[in-house]
Amino acid sequence: MKRTVSLLLAVILILALAITAYAATAPGDTLVYRVGSGKKYHTMTCSQLNGKDPVEMTLEEAVKNGLEPCSKCNPPTLATDGSSAVTTGASATAPAATQAAKSGGFLSGVSPVLTFFIGVVVGALVITYIRGRIIMKQEEAEAAAAAEAEEPGEE
Repeated sequence: MKRTVSLLLAVILILALAITAYAATAPGDTLVYRVGSGKKYHTMTCSQLNGKDPVEMTLEEAVKNGLEPCSKCNPPTLATDGSSAVTTGASATAPAATQAAKSGGFLSGVSPVLTFFIGVVVGALVITYIRGRIIMKQEEAEAAAAAEAEEPGEE
């Protein structure tokens, strides 16, 4: 039984990692922000945007305009193989609804780290539930065996 639970936990953690990898990629139409005539692009939550009126653009537009990623907010960057996929930094975020609408993925607006932790928590809850059910079944079997042992045997 312990082997089954361990195997299930391993599968759930692998799925959480796969979801994290999926959440870390998005197409070139990911939204980024530029302030005035700055030479960098930012995530929506970057401190460089505080009190300023940022211009929203796609990541692909930002790269075509020669903008570089901000070193403070670590926004997504286009993949170097020429594909439209991007890699996101640890703090690269955008409004989930806007991001999901733009990229088509329901997790693309969620931080990969957050996605991983959500997967781990869900996995832990599933494992806890399964272990509880196993223990409950074992207790029921033990109670039934004890009740059967207490009854006088008919021979």
